[in-house]
Amino acid sequence: MTEQKEYLTEKELSALISVASSTLRTWRAKKKGPEYVKLNYCVRYPRKNIDAWLEICTQAGIDFSDKQLKA
Repeated sequence: MTEQKEYLTEKELSALISVASSTLRTWRAKKKGPEYVKLNYCVRYPRKNIDAWLEICTQAGIDFSDKQLKA
């Protein structure tokens, strides 16, 4: 059994949810996507925030594709 990391990097989250890192940056700029913390210049995504965000998206059937972000 592998232990899950408490904080994921942008690259790790990108691979986990199959979206480009640039999409994550766009979401951050537009205040979309999972909550994150910024330590100096390092962006980290707490695993508990990712799990909660994915649960909400799943239950609500939310599509966070780039098409949905453009308003």
